[in-house]
Amino acid sequence: MLSKSKQDEKDPYIAMLKYRNTPLENLDSPAQLLMNRILRITVPTIKNRLKSKCDNLKNTQTKMKQQKMIQKQYYDKSSKSLPELQPNDTIRFQHKLKGKWDQGTVVKNKNTPNSYVIETPEGQIFKRNRKHLMKTKGHKIEQTSLEEQMKTITTTI
Repeated sequence: MLSKSKQDEKDPYIAMLKYRNTPLENLDSPAQLLMNRILRITVPTIKNRLKSKCDNLKNTQTKMKQQKMIQKQYYDKSSKSLPELQPNDTIRFQHKLKGKWDQGTVVKNKNTPNSYVIETPEGQIFKRNRKHLMKTKGHKIEQTSLEEQMKTITTTI
């Protein structure tokens, strides 16, 4: 919208004003919801429509709740809940957003929903959301301390 107004060499504020005056689906425009009136734009309008009107607030709130419920139903059609993870489950976890996946084990479930404390084979502890964890088939990763690793190295030499 702003790029189009720049392309047409028109005022971007007029474009924003027209956008704010455009009614939403099953609701009034954002300007009407905020200020209880239609904003004056370049399109001629009747003076009475520019005056403030007290619309039923509860009516608008119920419409918005209905709209949210419909959106939730559409979202829930394709979503699925992830299964619970138990302590000592072998998992792969994502280090950072869009990062690499590393191996670890679940230490415990946190009190918050879908939150887990995990430990890597190196002994690092992380807190991750369930959507960043992927259960893998396999046995518990053996976690050895640095001292134990040093003992095995010295005995082999």
